[in-house]
Amino acid sequence: MSRSNPLLWPKPPAIWGYGIAVLWVGAALVISRLPAIHLQDAPVSLFLCAVLLSAWIGGIGPGFLATALSALAFNYYFLPPIHSLGPKPDEIPRLVIFTVSALFVGSLSAAERSAIESFRRARDDLKKQFKSSRTPTRPCKRKAMSVSVRKRR
Repeated sequence: MSRSNPLLWPKPPAIWGYGIAVLWVGAALVISRLPAIHLQDAPVSLFLCAVLLSAWIGGIGPGFLATALSALAFNYYFLPPIHSLGPKPDEIPRLVIFTVSALFVGSLSAAERSAIESFRRARDDLKKQFKSSRTPTRPCKRKAMSVSVRKRR
């Protein structure tokens, strides 16, 4: 039985990935809005974590959904005018930078997960080929090798 990383469980069905993205962004929003935590100035880190985890678990699609929901929540709850989807012109660069950063983080996370799954499949295929090979590899004896070389000459 092979030991595997507990963070690399099989990908959930697609709909679960999107549901997980919504839950992560919702949790980030709730945590960032708690008065005891005072994240009014820096809620971005929680939203980036939500994007990263959504892309890691669900793939690129849920990562993009988490990015879109995070950008909407960030715009609505944290950029002036608060509780409005129309940001001030001064705040548009902040929103664009956040969105591009979230897209970058989500893409990297999904690509890393994909690469790790590809390596795992390749490793498993190599293990199967190694176990199923019927020709056992034996070390050649030096004398037997020299005899076969002489016969060829």
